[in-house]
Amino acid sequence: MHTLGAGRLVLVLAVGHVLLGACSAAGPAPSPVPATPAVEVMANLLNSQLWPGDAAVLVDLVDDTWSSVVDADLSADATLAVVGGPMVAVAAPRVVALPVTGRPVLRIDASLFRPGAWTLELVVGRGSTPVDLAVPLTVLAETGTPAIGAQVPAIDTPVAGDAASARVISSVPDPVVALYRTSVRDALAAHRPFVLVIDSATDPTLATCGGGLSHVTHLAAEFPDLLVIHAEPWVAADGSVAIDPAVRADLAPWATAWGVTEAPWVFVVDADGTLRAKFAGVMGSDELREAAATVLGR
Repeated sequence: MHTLGAGRLVLVLAVGHVLLGACSAAGPAPSPVPATPAVEVMANLLNSQLWPGDAAVLVDLVDDTWSSVVDADLSADATLAVVGGPMVAVAAPRVVALPVTGRPVLRIDASLFRPGAWTLELVVGRGSTPVDLAVPLTVLAETGTPAIGAQVPAIDTPVAGDAASARVISSVPDPVVALYRTSVRDALAAHRPFVLVIDSATDPTLATCGGGLSHVTHLAAEFPDLLVIHAEPWVAADGSVAIDPAVRADLAPWATAWGVTEAPWVFVVDADGTLRAKFAGVMGSDELREAAATVLGR
């Protein structure tokens, strides 16, 4: 039995019971079992942005106290469709533990073949109590950056050998040198998965809500074996990296090669040089961590 609402549902969890001791047919009838209270469940889409191509859709199912109701006993099926189009089956949802936090969520691997409004239909439950839930998705239109599933451009991004030289190519007051030791071209040649962030610390736009540079700095600490590369988006008139907004003259050649016209952008690339995820503007830490873990083979 199920109830479908606008992104909210009521899931009634069946509770089995055992009567201990002998009971004859002539004995008194057992006392009625109180009804199991309904638990309100909400679907929280963890993806801040989705693009055409293969995607890992992450859905957190929570009760009215925001506690997770996802566990190994939860069964789930999924279908997906462009709004107004037919529903099609997708890979069965699976329970995954989010990297770092360990929180269990549903992951649905799906091919989002065109931009626009989509609907993800989930049927979840335990035992004989399935419920339907419609989760709206928006697939963004491409902006000129590499498409999901495409090979990324090999280009030289600025590198530094120590803190002094890193400060010449980074707007971060105290840069983490590890973010500037390898160029994109060298990472691709070495077949190393990596995360590229094109952003500037002098552009605080949306930083408090999850800007790219702050996110990948934490990501580098959380995933010590992940190669993270930072490149500033601007150059000065003489071609040097513009870490001061006052001397910006043009987009940097690495930004242009990747189709970046404004910051921040974060790209997650696998060992074969294929783009697996990308994020612009505000992004979620959980989806970025999940993408990083995926290209690391975890």
